[in-house]
Amino acid sequence: MNRDIRNCRRCGKIIIYVGIPVCEECLRKEEEYYDVVKRYLDEHPRSSVREISDATAVPVEVVMEFVRQGSLVASGGASEVLSCRICGESIPSGRVCPKCAAALISATGKPSRKAVDDKIPSRMYSMDMIARRKR
Repeated sequence: MNRDIRNCRRCGKIIIYVGIPVCEECLRKEEEYYDVVKRYLDEHPRSSVREISDATAVPVEVVMEFVRQGSLVASGGASEVLSCRICGESIPSGRVCPKCAAALISATGKPSRKAVDDKIPSRMYSMDMIARRKR
């Protein structure tokens, strides 16, 4: 049985990768951060990323990662910061706008599981495919 050994993407600690790129300690910390941010947003909807970070002491990068993952949806503040990785259009969450995601699906013939689940295009030729379709 081959085991995939990696470093935790947060702290660098060596882990056995089982589909989650962070160690158990960092995962617990992320869950705590998410709970704090979620509670704050329940009481203060429409807060900017900076306001959330300042009020909760959760780093801006962590709040932005929650938005990129789609765990939180931005209303104003983060959509100015997040942009589609293909066309550059502002988006409220995720990594790719719906228009580019649809173009990727039509260019490949079928969506990959990762592209559908995470709204992230597969990394294989994704930008090249979009460029060719526009020509």
